[in-house]
Formats: sequence, C-alpha cells, structure tokens
Amino acid sequence: MVEKYKIAVFGATGLTGRTFLRICEENSIPYENIDVFASENSKDLLIPYLGEKLKVRTISQLGKQYDFIFGFCSNAVTKQYQDLWLQHSKIVIDNSSAFRLQQDVPLIVPEVNIETFNHSKRWISNPNCSTIQLVRVLHRLRSLGIVTIHIATYQSVSGAGRLAMFEWENQKVGKDLYQLFPEIVHQNVIPRIGEIDKTDGFTVEEKKLIRETQKILNCQMCIIPTCVRVPVEVGHSEAVTIHFSSPVEKHSIVQLLSSDLDIEVRDEYNSQKVPTPKDVAGTDKILVGRIRVHPTEPTIVSLWIVADNLRVGAATNAFRIFQKIGSIDGLDPFYRNKERIF
Repeated sequence: MVEKYKIAVFGATGLTGRTFLRICEENSIPYENIDVFASENSKDLLIPYLGEKLKVRTISQLGKQYDFIFGFCSNAVTKQYQDLWLQHSKIVIDNSSAFRLQQDVPLIVPEVNIETFNHSKRWISNPNCSTIQLVRVLHRLRSLGIVTIHIATYQSVSGAGRLAMFEWENQKVGKDLYQLFPEIVHQNVIPRIGEIDKTDGFTVEEKKLIRETQKILNCQMCIIPTCVRVPVEVGHSEAVTIHFSSPVEKHSIVQLLSSDLDIEVRDEYNSQKVPTPKDVAGTDKILVGRIRVHPTEPTIVSLWIVADNLRVGAATNAFRIFQKIGSIDGLDPFYRNKERIF
C-alpha cells in the first residue's frame, strides 16, 4: 500500500514555496492533505494545486500533526517557530540558513551526503542556492584530489525573493529606489550579497558558500569566493577554477561529471555555444561548460556552472530530501524516475 503523507508548507506564497508546490504537482506525490501557510497578508488566498484550491492559513491555524513540514521562510520566522514546527511534525525540512551550520543539524544534498540523515535528526537544513549546484559538481570531481577552489558567482534577482523581484521591476520602469539591494540592480552588477564582515572583508553569502560546502563535503578544502548579484530573473551562474593535487585531463573531468544524471556537459568548442541561465530556467538540469585545463599548469581546471536557483538551488533539493527519506524508510512511494542514482 502506498504511503500517503500529511504535509504542511510554510512560506507557500513566496517564489520558492510556489516552486516547491509545482514540483510536488509534477511528481504527483501521494498525500492525505497538503496545507499551505503564509503571513496574515496572504490569509485565505487560494493556491491552485492539482485541480484543487489550497486556502492559505496563518500560523495561528496550525493545529494538525504532519509527517513533514517544509519551511520556506526568513531566518527570523524560522527561529521563532522552530519549536512549534517540531511539535507538529515528524520531520522539518528548512530552507532558511538559520540552523545550517549547527553541528547536530544535517545539511543535505541527497546526491552527495544523504548518509548524514538518520531519524534521530528531525530538523534538516536545505543548503544555500549557490552551494547546491557547486557541491553537485565538486562531489563528482573530488576523487581527483581537490585542493583549492576559486569561485565567482553571478546570482539572479529571484535568489533574493519576491520583494526583490518587485524592486527590480520598478527599477526597470525608472523608479530608481532600492531597499533590498545595496545598489540599483537594474543594468548593474553588484559584487556584494549580504553584509561585508569588517574583520575579513567577506560577505555573508561568501561565508555561507565556504562553510556549507565544507560541511556537506566533510572536508576543509580552501574555497575563495566572490558573490555577485546580476540583473537576471532566474538562474545562478558560477565561474569556478579548481586546483587539483596532480595533473588532470579534460576527458576525465567530462566523464566524471557525466556520471550524474542531472549534470549535462555542454562544451563543444566547434559550435561556440555556452550554457546560460536561460538554458536552465524551469528545469532541474545543471549545465557545465567552458571546461579548460590550464595550458601550463595541468593541475588547474576552470569551468562554468549554471542552474535554476529556485529549483535546483532550493525547491527541488528540498523535494528530493523528502523523496529520499521515503526510500530510506523502504516506502519508495513516488519515484517517477526509477533510474535515478543517488
């Protein structure tokens, strides 16, 4: 008999919350009920779901017990309601950064480190959007001996949330006001995401990328990031240079990356085509291109990674954590792709 789940989604009206619900629809998950929650401003809003209308509730209406609670909320809201969510759910999957680096909280990318989950850990953190697509690639290459990583991210406006999108749209029609970004983002590039630490010069986003990558891969590899906001709607891009412990060849890189069903190498010099954010928007693909071994230092490889930040970088990863936990339980209730390899 197929297990039917009781699910609650908090932050359901935000960009990532709505994307998560679409992914649940695409996978036709078996559910007894799905309840959606948001702020008072969204109370009683109706969200279409598989021909139904899900009425948005507020936290004051939380009364049921759930198998899973998914949180797509700010750090402040998440911290405020952590205890309440744990009281009402067997497992919480949290997209905020509030508890990601806490030692007893699993920080999971299912294709990389699902073994860190066990049922004594009822709170699971979903990593940062730029971290997920990076570790998916690094995980496939770590057998070659990664020493140091230099990375520049080019992160879309949607990564900052729905209100950031509104701010950008207003800027595009001449309203040069900004509150969520440190500068005008329209027709601009901002090399700062989050506050800059006055002691070392790294931003909040850059420190997330360093610490989360090290925690997920369970290693202390040297990571040197610069995180940049760009005027793109959806899709994060990353220019990555990796220093390996010994010389490598391009065909080995391509072969290892191609072993991941979601990673698609697009690196045909003859066609001159390169992966862009438009190529990945609305998909679960991670595209890798511009792969090149340094001509005089064969231990150094540079490449370009793009992925949909709302899906690969957030909602899809949260869904696959949920999906994989079902598999660990022996339920295997809703795998669409039986060939998926974790």
